[in-house]
Amino acid sequence: MWGVDIPANQVVVRADSTVGERDFADLKKFVAPYGNAARVIRIGGKTERTSSAINGGDYIENGVVSCSYGFTVRKKTDPDYKAILTAGHCTDTSGTDWRKSDGTYIGYTTGHNVADGNDFGLIRAYNADVTYYGNVEAQDGAAQDISYSRDSKVYETVCASGYRSKYSCNILGLKNQTITYTDGMKVTGMDVAAICRDHGDSGGPLFAGDAALGLLSGSDNSACYSYYQPVNEALAWYGMEVF
Repeated sequence: MWGVDIPANQVVVRADSTVGERDFADLKKFVAPYGNAARVIRIGGKTERTSSAINGGDYIENGVVSCSYGFTVRKKTDPDYKAILTAGHCTDTSGTDWRKSDGTYIGYTTGHNVADGNDFGLIRAYNADVTYYGNVEAQDGAAQDISYSRDSKVYETVCASGYRSKYSCNILGLKNQTITYTDGMKVTGMDVAAICRDHGDSGGPLFAGDAALGLLSGSDNSACYSYYQPVNEALAWYGMEVF
């Protein structure tokens, strides 16, 4: 993972346990000429995508992967057109029909973007028997209403929800980070929060109060870092809004 540490005014490269000692030494050698403008640090664990495989954070599955519901959204030009935002690496699979944990059908994949460093996908909400509120799962199973979206802020307190790790809050410490996962997938422009997440939490929401901030892309659970696709980019791509 690498990106700018804004408060320190420094480019920081974070190498996990998959980076060997020789490569780690090469990284340090590479950034040495930049002096205090850049540094390399070692972090524990492995940086992995979090999918194992109805409110934000609830379980969803398509017969291939199980992930977490992100945000309920609607098309700006047609408010009756409702959909679900989640991680792109969840919708970029052969399974196209999505269901809740009790087997109830909720909709089908209509888009995924895992190119050019992105990680977001869209599921058309297409079952009149399911109520699609604009809520996310919060503390003790309470529902937090989400009414708008915005960009996150460095050092603000943010909260995440997912079907495996449930609800948790902590500080968002970094923005605009580039993450390389163990399978070779690279994502860019990620927000980084000090919140532990696990396999299956992928696509789950990051939020602050009633503001939607991001979608879980992956994590290093041993270090309690989790990486989020900023939600406004996904909303703009699909012409959607939260409500």
